[in-house]
Amino acid sequence: MCGFFRVGVLDQRYVNTLLKLVPRVLALQEQLREAVQSGDMETCHGICRIAVTLGENHSRTLLEQVDHWQGFLALVNMIMFCTGIPGHYPVNETTSSLTLTFWYTLQVRNVKSDLKDKVTL
Repeated sequence: MCGFFRVGVLDQRYVNTLLKLVPRVLALQEQLREAVQSGDMETCHGICRIAVTLGENHSRTLLEQVDHWQGFLALVNMIMFCTGIPGHYPVNETTSSLTLTFWYTLQVRNVKSDLKDKVTL
């Protein structure tokens, strides 16, 4: 499954599959919250890695699915939760650093998309 997340070139061909994966990843939120409460950082790291990888590699495709914006927003909120996992990096928390590339990628893709739209106008 993680192999699919990393194949950015295939985004457009597999949009329906991607849209089916988002709710499955979002279904891990409760398990993530329980892991944070119990201090299970290994589980937190694994779940956050799945969410971040999905968002990082497919953010453009997910942003383009205007009919499914709630799912993408929920994924972004899940990643934001991962960013704020309690602890001190790198002493007892290493998950928050996973999210940095997602935020950067999301910003870059939005700026590129905005610039492309302005140029075509």
